[in-house]
Amino acid sequence: MQSRPLSEFCLLSRSKINLFLQIGPVIPEIGLHRLTTVMQELEYADDIRFRYSPPCATRATLQSYIPPPDSSAKSVQYELGNWLMRITVRGDVESPLNESNLCLRAMNVYYADFIKQLPLSEDSVRPYRFFALDLHKRIPTGAGLGGGSSNAATVLLVLNELFEAINFETNLPNLAQTLGSDVPYFLYGETALCSGVRGEVYPLPPLPKLGVLLLIPPRQVSAGAAFAAWDGLTVGESTVTEIEMIDTEEHIRSFSWTQPDRILWSALKNDFEALDEYHNTVAALRSRLADLGALHTQLSGSGPTVFALFPDRAAAEAANISFDATDRDGSSVYEDWQRIVTETYNSRSYIDGKGA
Repeated sequence: MQSRPLSEFCLLSRSKINLFLQIGPVIPEIGLHRLTTVMQELEYADDIRFRYSPPCATRATLQSYIPPPDSSAKSVQYELGNWLMRITVRGDVESPLNESNLCLRAMNVYYADFIKQLPLSEDSVRPYRFFALDLHKRIPTGAGLGGGSSNAATVLLVLNELFEAINFETNLPNLAQTLGSDVPYFLYGETALCSGVRGEVYPLPPLPKLGVLLLIPPRQVSAGAAFAAWDGLTVGESTVTEIEMIDTEEHIRSFSWTQPDRILWSALKNDFEALDEYHNTVAALRSRLADLGALHTQLSGSGPTVFALFPDRAAAEAANISFDATDRDGSSVYEDWQRIVTETYNSRSYIDGKGA
């Protein structure tokens, strides 16, 4: 018997780059570094298809809406109270279907917060609901592009679109912070200054559409490992004070972000580039990509992805075609690196289509 039709959202869960990243002192109470970073959303994205049933009075009625799982892809199904969840992952990028999956964690934290707010009497019956999230992964994990954080924020936004249960301006960012420091940024996207420990977000005037060339090595780097390497490099002592970071943030706000020809590109930086595993590689790529017309080249996040900005997508495409994967001594240094041409993205329209 064919299942009843489900309503659905079709979404793009976009990646990001860090135009600026400064690592500050460790906050003793929580053992995490204070950060100042400017994030920029990109067109490069994962696809998410989000399907859901209407509220059902009984489990038997709910069963009539549940389609069979796709046998050609990995999926997991589990229950949260009267909610039945299914997450399916496909694509060339591995995404674990366990408690570390940020989509699962986002569903869990939203459900827990949502249920707390329901004013139910003892004889009330919570309706049964089915949710199916089909995630097509393109953004590599552990690449400094925020793929998992973007997925989590997208799930929170969709659930809140359906239920409008959590105040967007206050409670939803707080919920996002429990999932990771980058997740609150993806509730807003565009060009934004993110500061502090938990990723407080301050929108900036949007950077116009620029071409972007992503160069992604065939390895993952966890943020924890990168910070441990940074602490080893600085012997646990911050290279910048809290007051200096506040001054930096004020300076960043004054940048002419809407006019690339007026941005002082040399003022942008990523402190992680000082690590031994990045320093020489990024410097070599910066020189090579400048010869191909790049406005700016930098490490994204905690690495290992390096990005280059160009005046437009056509210029980025041309640089990608002209890029020589061999080093000056003839060795094949970059042959196994993935190269992606994309663009900066500046629109807060996360939901691209809504099914009836």
